[in-house]
Amino acid sequence: KREQQLAIRKKAKKIANLVMKEFWVPCEKVVQEKNKIKINHRKHELLSKKRDMVVDEVNKITTLFVKELKEDKTPLDVSHNNTQEDLIKSETNEDTTQTSDNRMESDDHKEQNDQMETNDDQ
Repeated sequence: KREQQLAIRKKAKKIANLVMKEFWVPCEKVVQEKNKIKINHRKHELLSKKRDMVVDEVNKITTLFVKELKEDKTPLDVSHNNTQEDLIKSETNEDTTQTSDNRMESDDHKEQNDQMETNDDQ
C-alpha cells in the first residue's frame, strides 16, 4: 500500500511538472508580453502628448513672433548701404587702432621695467 502511494505521488509530481512546463510557463510568457505591449503603448501615448504640447508651444511662439514682426513699423535704414570696400576700410581702421594701442602699452611696460632696473641698481 505504501509503495502504491509513493508510485502515485511520483506520477503526480511528474504530471505537475509537465503541466507547469507545458502550460503555466507559456501562460506567464504571454502575460509578460501583454504587459510589455501595454507599457509600450502607454509610453507611446505619453510621448505623443508631449510632442503635441511642444508643437503647440512652438506654434504659439511663432505666431507671437510673426505678430511682433508685423507690428514693428520701424523702416530699415536703406540709405546706409555698406559696400564691401567700406567694411574692409572700417576693419582696417579698427586693426590699426588696436595695433597702436598695443604699441603704447608695450612702451609703457618697457619704461616701467627700465625704472625698476634703475631703482635696483641704486
